[in-house]
Amino acid sequence: MVLILPAAITCTVTHRDFRWKIPNTGILEFDYVSTERPPPNADPIHTDYMFELMSELARKNVSEAEKLEFLQGYAVEEHFSTDQVAKIARMFQEPKSRVDAVVMLHRKVIDLENFLRVMMETLSEPPVLLLKCMGSTGQVRQV
Repeated sequence: MVLILPAAITCTVTHRDFRWKIPNTGILEFDYVSTERPPPNADPIHTDYMFELMSELARKNVSEAEKLEFLQGYAVEEHFSTDQVAKIARMFQEPKSRVDAVVMLHRKVIDLENFLRVMMETLSEPPVLLLKCMGSTGQVRQV
C-alpha cells in the first residue's frame, strides 16, 4: 500500500524502543504480511513441483518481476519448509527481490521456528531489509 502524504500531517510512531517521526511529505509505504498459518499437518511442496519452480526461476531471460509473479502462483497453493524458502530466495539477484520472495512465502512456511535463523544465514544483504518488512508483525522472532 502506498499513501501520498499531504504537507499538513504531523505524526510520530512509537513502538517499544523505537520512535520515528513520519515525514511531512512524500510517499509512505506499507508491507502487508498475513498472519494466517498452514494447518499443523501441512506438507512442504512436493519435490517434483519444487524442481519445476526452481527451473523456472533459474531462467536467465526472465526479469525478477516476472519471477516474483510466477512464484505468486505457487505461494497461493503450496506450503514450504524454511530451507525451501532459502533456496528460492537465492534464485533472485536483487536484494529487494529476495526479500519480496521471502515475505511472499512467509505465511506458507511450515517450520516457522527455523525461519529467522535460516533467513539471516541465507540473505546476503543486511537483515534490516527483511526485518523492516516483517519485524513488527510478531511473526519473526530472533532466537
